[in-house]
Amino acid sequence: MQLPGSRVPRKRLENDDIIVEISPVCGGSLTRFDYKLRDSQVPILRQCDDSLIDQLSPLGASCFPLLPYSNRLRDGLFVIGDQRYQHSLNCPPEKHSSHGDAWMRQWRIGGISGSHIELLLEPEDKQPIKYLASQIVRLENSTVSIHIQVTNKDDVRAPFGLGIHPYFRRSADAQLVCHLERQWETDAEFMPLRSIANPMSARMANGILVRDLPESGAFYSASTNAQIAWPSNGLRLDIESDPPMQHAIVWCPAGQDFFCYEPVSHMVDGFNMERAGVRNSGVKHLDPNQSLEATWTFSVSVEGSPTP
Repeated sequence: MQLPGSRVPRKRLENDDIIVEISPVCGGSLTRFDYKLRDSQVPILRQCDDSLIDQLSPLGASCFPLLPYSNRLRDGLFVIGDQRYQHSLNCPPEKHSSHGDAWMRQWRIGGISGSHIELLLEPEDKQPIKYLASQIVRLENSTVSIHIQVTNKDDVRAPFGLGIHPYFRRSADAQLVCHLERQWETDAEFMPLRSIANPMSARMANGILVRDLPESGAFYSASTNAQIAWPSNGLRLDIESDPPMQHAIVWCPAGQDFFCYEPVSHMVDGFNMERAGVRNSGVKHLDPNQSLEATWTFSVSVEGSPTP
């Protein structure tokens, strides 16, 4: 279903419980994820900024894909053998490259129905390492799933990663439950230095108010599955990934109406940190025509506070 009145094309998926909107041309991003609660529609993800979406800026989106890596890549550079590869510095004045390039490109529709949409992204010659990607967003009852696959279409074995960048609705009573055992200590540029025990692990496991989370943090654990609750309207969201994502980014900028909990496959600056010998980087190396894929599911229920 094409939405009327929007300058940038968006598609809607809807069932008895959920409304999701997608903008293929604006980074393959979600621009809406609402739950139908009684006679109202409650945002699970933040409401998008229409003016930014109409400028093809995914920074106004509700969620966007992270490919062929997530988070920051130092100076946009990585090395394979003796060859240096450069990603564009895509978030000036930020000196590092962020989130790969899939979120800044136009995806095309491969297939669509009332309950799913398949988006495709073809290789580009200007990419440091050429890749093919697909993204399938699907509704089933009160669950939204996002399946992402990336395939190495270059002629060299290369590092890859993937993730998603959801912006969740922030309220005064929003709570998060997660089991994050380790934290990446970072420098002033949010680049990793070393792995340490997560000092907030117990509070997070027992349910922590979002307002008490650090403004930014990078974590590592056996699983980054989580629950978010908004007690004021009794909604709970269960977040799961398959295979389990073992890295998570938390971003809670002050004064905003959103917070981010991003389950991703590898650490910040993973390509360079792995090359430097850091363990548990999460980086995957793909041979030509080899693929990496994962599915994230978001299940909404009417319960109240999350359970540890």
